Parts: sequence; C-alpha cells; structure tokens
Amino acid sequence: MGSQQTRELAHTDLSDLAVSTNDKFSNDICLHIFSFINSEAEFQDFIKSYSKVCRQWRVIILQFCGLKTQIWASSTKDLKSKTSNGMLKYCFIQSITINNSQLKGGDISGITTGLYSAKLKELNINYNQLDDKSMSIISSSLPSLEVLKARGNSIKDKGLMLIAQSENLKQLKVLDVYANNFSSEGVLSICSSPNMKNLTELNLGYCEIGAEGAKAIVNAFKLKKLEIFSGRIGNEGLIAIANSPNMADLQLLNVEYNYIGEEGALALVNTEYVKNLTKLDISSNEIGSTAGNALVGSEILKHIKSLKLGSCGIDQAGAKTLANNPFIKNLTSLGLQNNVIGPEGACALGQSEYLQNLRRLNLHANKPAICDTGLLGLASENDETGSNLFRLEVLEIGLNLIGDVGIKAFAKLSFPALKTLDLSYNDFTDAGDTLLKSSIFMMNTNVKTFDCRNLSSFQPRVCH
Repeated sequence: MGSQQTRELAHTDLSDLAVSTNDKFSNDICLHIFSFINSEAEFQDFIKSYSKVCRQWRVIILQFCGLKTQIWASSTKDLKSKTSNGMLKYCFIQSITINNSQLKGGDISGITTGLYSAKLKELNINYNQLDDKSMSIISSSLPSLEVLKARGNSIKDKGLMLIAQSENLKQLKVLDVYANNFSSEGVLSICSSPNMKNLTELNLGYCEIGAEGAKAIVNAFKLKKLEIFSGRIGNEGLIAIANSPNMADLQLLNVEYNYIGEEGALALVNTEYVKNLTKLDISSNEIGSTAGNALVGSEILKHIKSLKLGSCGIDQAGAKTLANNPFIKNLTSLGLQNNVIGPEGACALGQSEYLQNLRRLNLHANKPAICDTGLLGLASENDETGSNLFRLEVLEIGLNLIGDVGIKAFAKLSFPALKTLDLSYNDFTDAGDTLLKSSIFMMNTNVKTFDCRNLSSFQPRVCH
C-alpha cells in the first residue's frame, strides 16, 4: 500500500471495512494475514511492519485476532517493560506469570492497570509477598479472569473474602491459594459466595481448613480437581468428599497428610460418586493395612494414572493385591515409599501383567527393606515384552539395603526407557557401582548414589 492509501485507511471506521473494495482488504482477509502471529517472539518484527500499515490493521489486531501469549517476568519492572513495547500493546494478553519476584501489596497494580488487563484470563503470581491488599486490587480490576494461582503468599481470611465478594471474578474457574495464611473462615466465604459458582479446580493446601471446610467445599462446588494438602480434614472430611454427589466429576484428589485413618479410606473404597479419578494422593495418612489393601484392590483405580500411597501402611499383601488388580492398567506413576511391602511385595509388582504402562515407581525406604531379592524381582520378564516394567523411566529405590549382589545382577538387565535410577542410601560397594555404571543398559540412565556409605566416594556430612 502507498502512503496516500495508508493515510486514507487510517481515518476510516472499522465498520466501513467489512468487505473488500478496490483500495482495501476485507476484515476476513486481514485476519487471515495476521493469523500466523501467535507468539511473543514474533511481536517486535510484527510491530515494525504490519501493525503500522493502517488503522484498520491495528484495530483488527486489537479487537479480533485473539492473540495468545504468555508473559514471564522476573520483576514488576520487567513486566512493565514487556507490556509497554512491541506488539503487546495491540493484543489481549491472556496469561501472565510472575513468580518468585518479591512482589508486595500494591505492586500488583502494575499488572491490573495495563492497557488491556480487563481481558486477562490467567494470572500466576506464586511465591511472592502478596497480601489482602493485593487481592483487593485483583478482585476489582480483572473481570475476565478465569485462573488465579497465588501460592506461597500472605493471603489471609480477608483476602479470600474479597475474592468471594467480587462480582468481577464471576468467571473464575481455577483458584490455587496453596500455602497462605487463611483458615476455614476464609474458605467458608468462598463456598457461600454466588460469585464463585464457576469454580472447577481448587487448591487450598497447607491451610488448616478442617472437616468443616471440606464439607463446605463439597456442598458448594462440582469440582474436577481438589487439593487439600495438610488441611486437617480427618476421616470426617474425606467421608464428606466420598459421599458427595457433587464430586462425581472429580479427576484429581490430593488429601496428603490430613490425619485420615481407616474409616476415611474405606469411605473412598465404597464411594458411589468418586469414580472418575485419574490422580489420587492419600500419602502420609495412617490408613493401615486393612483399609490400604482394600483401597489398592478396589475399582476406584479404574481410571487412575497417578497413585501416591507413601507412608500409608501398605504391606506385602497389599502390594500383591495391587499387582493383581486389573483396574490398574492405566497407572503411569506409583508411589509406595515408606511402606512395608518388603521383597515379596516388590516381586509381585515386577510380575504384574497390569503395570506395563508404568513410567515412575517410588519404593524408597520400605521396611522390611526391598533388598537384592526385591530389586531383581522388579525385573521379572514375560515372553512378549521382556520385563513387565519395560516402560519404566524413573525408579526410586533408595534406603532398601541393596548390596553388590543385587546391583551386579541388575546391571545385566534391560530397562530400555529408564532415565533415572535412584539408589541412594544403599549398601553396595565400588565393585557393584562400577559394574552398574559401565553397563550398556545404563548408558542413558542417570544413576544416583547419594550417601551410599560403602562407596569410596562417600563423604560424611559435617555438622556445624
């Protein structure tokens, strides 16, 4: 286009540009021209050319392109620099991430007062020093926000109440306020607010919401993801979750370290509603062998890909029950650290025909220990694929009294996908270590031998 034509288009209304004429393109053609612009890296070149052609192009870029980008900033200054230059001035920024940047209180206004912050859909401000004042600014400034992740800040009950009371945040679908300073009072305000009815993902971890908070959550929302790490919900809280029709679509449940016992775990086993989980973390709860064994043998595992049962009291009978459960075919990650499965339990896992999709296995610190026998048992073979665990990428088996016999034999076995083998705190010597690390089967594997006391490379920790 010549300069005269550009000047003419610059004074033209967008409403007049719906169709092509002899001297201008239709909006559809312009949108097609702009469609390749979808990353921050392309913005500087774009601003030097197409966005300066004419007003029509600038307006279309702004109003219609829906450019998607994610901004990562190390500080408020860095964020302002990125949002004031180049193509970012002409598009709707949909996602901003500014983590670990020591943002405080009113610093958040640097985001909310941006040119087009009203169109922001996702805000990640984890591990800063933001507080209730910050939540006040957010709740009054970002009417299109769908995802708010503010882990590890200083948000108290008042901050949650401000979020709950904000009609601006009616679009909110994901709220992650893990590791803040609120109580069940703040949670109850979220649960009772008509503005929060669109929430489908909620993370309230590291905040003691108690059974009362858990009950309020399941009565208020139809969630797909619920994380309540260390929330002191107890049996009563997990029973409320298991018995709630609102949890029928729940896909992720994290109730790690919540003082849950046998009664709570059995409620999950017998649930009529929580049947679509793909991720379950019930680690660090004393559910015991009876409930634990019932859980690992139940149909609730039918869709689960990630199962974390560390420190739950799972014994060798439980490991065998799990290994023989046909509903574990989808498992890709299994955590059984700090349990009591012993060598027989490990062998049962290795012999399971249902664990062939497993990518990650954590058996750290079992008592009785896995030992050499259990390590070799994990390599049990079948006629079709060799090892049943042939897709295993990460094996964590530290602190299990594994010696040279097990290490030398394991060095001769093929785990073609294995990327990480953690053997820390075990008992093998330099002879086993050398053979393992020189094995052709371990060439692409990162072998970790931290604090193995029988290695010549071992260095005792120095206490100051």
